Amino acid sequence: MLRIGICDDENIYVNEIIDCCSQYFQGRKEETDIRKFYSGKEVLEEEELDILFLDIEMPGCSGLEVKNYFQRRASDVRIIFCTSHVESCREAFGKNVFGFLVKPLTYEAFRKRMDDVMYDWQMKNAVVTYESVQGAVAVHIQDIVYVKAAGRYSRILTVQDSREIFCNSKGFGEWKEELEGYGFASCHRSYYVNLAYVKQCSEEVVLTDGSRIPSSRRMKKDFDRAYWDFITDMAH
Repeated sequence: MLRIGICDDENIYVNEIIDCCSQYFQGRKEETDIRKFYSGKEVLEEEELDILFLDIEMPGCSGLEVKNYFQRRASDVRIIFCTSHVESCREAFGKNVFGFLVKPLTYEAFRKRMDDVMYDWQMKNAVVTYESVQGAVAVHIQDIVYVKAAGRYSRILTVQDSREIFCNSKGFGEWKEELEGYGFASCHRSYYVNLAYVKQCSEEVVLTDGSRIPSSRRMKKDFDRAYWDFITDMAH
């Protein structure tokens, strides 16, 4: 379930975003739970949201204060600011912010912003399943550190595991097909690595926990390019 919040002190703009959401999600698989808020204070009382359309200028508690609150909580909410005053946007950049919509809204501008947000949401919520000696396992793709070839089978390391888990239902090639497009790259013919957990690329690949995995000289150039593209995208 995708939880969407709309916060604006003017009902006309709340309804405008609801109409855009209805058009955007028509025919899509995602189920949505849309919640309306008419002040920043109301949003602060909300437990969890995936996406928040947020007016910048509101009496009492501004959209900027709401954004700062979620940043302090290290929340994963994705914020799209809505404003009539473009000059106020310069103060609204930061983590969690996926851009701005200028009032009155156009559906085309809304769709472009939502495409970016939905890509991020889907990346972080995608799940894969596999069989191990412990039985069937489901894991979020973002939690996979790397997949390693093990003959006809494979081994997988996730952030929850202290050691590699043997996977007897998928070979290395199957994993590569399934994880393609989710921020993984090959640094060695036997490793497929989640770039989010790479700290440094040198003679070996250093992971964020300090561990090291081998790097193939033949694959190093392509891996370095993939890592550079990944961190550049993350910085935007």
